Amino acid sequence: MKTSRSDFNETWLTEMPAKLGNFGDTFSILTTSINEWLALGKVSERLTPSLFRLDGQNISYYWYQTLGEITLAVEIEKRSQGLVVSVIGKNPKYYY
Repeated sequence: MKTSRSDFNETWLTEMPAKLGNFGDTFSILTTSINEWLALGKVSERLTPSLFRLDGQNISYYWYQTLGEITLAVEIEKRSQGLVVSVIGKNPKYYY
C-alpha cells in the first residue's frame, strides 16, 4: 500500500530541479556536508536499500545512493512547527 510519503519520495524529490534560487551548486554543498559528517564518525542509517539518513540535533540529511554514489540529497531543518527542506540537490550526471 502506497502512502502519501511514498508518493512524495517517488515524485517530488526525484523530479525536483537541480538548483533552487542562488545557492549555486547545491549538490556539491550537500555531498560535502554528508561526507564531512561521515568522516567525523557520524553513522548513517539505511532506510531502504538505496535511501540513507544522517540525523543531527537540528538538521537531518537524506539521500539516495546507487552503487556507492549519491544521486539525490536533501538537507532538512528541524523546527518546532515541523520539518523544512533547506537545500536539495541532484547529481549532475543524472539530469534528464
